[in-house]
Amino acid sequence: MAVVKKKLGAIPCPCCGHPVMVRENDAGTLTISCDGCDISAFAKKGTDAAAKWRKALPVTVPKEEFQKPAEEAPAATPPAQIAPPKAKAAGVFDFLGKGA
Repeated sequence: MAVVKKKLGAIPCPCCGHPVMVRENDAGTLTISCDGCDISAFAKKGTDAAAKWRKALPVTVPKEEFQKPAEEAPAATPPAQIAPPKAKAAGVFDFLGKGA
């Protein structure tokens, strides 16, 4: 059974800057997962990456930011009128003509 990871706080995503929640497991490994750019990453305890993430942790984001409902899609627009394809011009090697 999966163990719930401890939430440490939010940092900007290293890829897109979107706020992401940093979680820590029992072994001390930090994990992040960004909904903005779909990146997920981990940093093992004692590594430079883990130290960098821990240093960036004071960034605070309201709890509502992580529990926002999905944005509604804009109203559907009617499909654009598509013109029928134009007849192909005869090429240099089209000596048989059309319909042959």
